[in-house]
Amino acid sequence: MEQGRPLEGMFVGSVTLGERGQVVIPAEARDQMGLQAGDKLLAFCHPTQQMVCLCKLTMLEHMRAFLNRMEKEEENSED
Repeated sequence: MEQGRPLEGMFVGSVTLGERGQVVIPAEARDQMGLQAGDKLLAFCHPTQQMVCLCKLTMLEHMRAFLNRMEKEEENSED
């Protein structure tokens, strides 16, 4: 959670689980995240098993690239 941003400010709506396990992401959340039809999302179950978190696949790709750069910088600094 962003520091200084209350939980209420992060609330973007409620959803209902359909018979086939589907949910609709509220329009406000799609707008804030820039989500469009066809975007890939990864779903993670919170350790408490009381929350499902969705993450844009592109975010993980950016994180992977960042970690790769950090690893190369670390390797270069050891030389």
